Amino acid sequence: MFNFVCSMDTVTKIQSCVHYQNKELVGLTDFIENKYLVQKEEMENGKGDHQLEMDDLLNTIDGVTKTKQPEEMNIVYDSSTDKLFVYDSCAWNEMIMKTGTKTIVDNVREYYWNAYELYLIRRIRKVNESKRAKLLELLKTYYSFLACFELRPWIFERTDHEILYNAENERFWNQPRTESAFGIEEQYMQVYRKVKDETKNLVKMKNEVITLVKNNTKGCLKDLNKTMMEIIQVDEDFKKRMLNIITKINLKK
Repeated sequence: MFNFVCSMDTVTKIQSCVHYQNKELVGLTDFIENKYLVQKEEMENGKGDHQLEMDDLLNTIDGVTKTKQPEEMNIVYDSSTDKLFVYDSCAWNEMIMKTGTKTIVDNVREYYWNAYELYLIRRIRKVNESKRAKLLELLKTYYSFLACFELRPWIFERTDHEILYNAENERFWNQPRTESAFGIEEQYMQVYRKVKDETKNLVKMKNEVITLVKNNTKGCLKDLNKTMMEIIQVDEDFKKRMLNIITKINLKK
């Protein structure tokens, strides 16, 4: 029976397990947002001491792609086609591996790291010179990670008032949008461009992330197969349904 389970389409296995457990599959962006909600709120409010070194950035991607529960398996890698399937907005999206990995990183950027970037920039402007140097290095590390995937920082085309004040702050809405209002954006986009030009191992870093995603999704598949077998051993009706699915798949071949 285990060989039959392994031969099943991964998405079908995920949907079968989630349905059996009476749960719903969580989309990637919802998963990221919920997982890092506390950290994001702290950053947005300028609280805590948040410092993400390169290993921490990689660990974030690791945490997003290494899921144990079927309802959280929103990333599937197909080694036969070298494609990634990402579940989000109630649909599975098929992409080549490089594009899929960039999509994952971009979603982490939007739903978690944007707040981190803004947190660093605001703190750099407030602390003394010795602390400022450390924060700037952390920002450069983060920018080098974005540069691997040709992703722009959050600060791109943001005005000084968008950067310095919360969006709901009435002072922001009352400010004129003039060329001189982009001083901070220009300063840190220069930092980003310099990091992008001077970092020599961008391709190596990118490939490391791609390998991480592949390995994690393969590990998740092993856990899924184990879960499927555990259910089959205790539920005869579920076993029959899976056998019917397998039979239909084989008839179509």
